Parts: sequence; C-alpha cells; structure tokens
Amino acid sequence: MKILILILIGLTLFMLILEEGTHETLLARQGRYYELYSTQASYYS
Repeated sequence: MKILILILIGLTLFMLILEEGTHETLLARQGRYYELYSTQASYYS
C-alpha cells in the first residue's frame, strides 16, 4: 500500500502544497521532504 504525503507550508488562511508523492518518490527528489526526513533521521542514528 502506498501512502500519499503532502508537504504543506502556509499561514492561517493560505496553504501551499510544496511537494506531493510517496515516501520513496519524495526522497528520490531530494527536496524539502528529503531535508526534513534526513534531519529527523539523524537524531536516531
């Protein structure tokens, strides 16, 4: 089963989708999701 992940940034009344895709495709793109995931993962290694 694939899960769709949306990376959102915005203010109270305005939201912008920065990236969307599965975990694997977002990591492969090495965009904002990759940066957030890598930062979080570094605390567990």
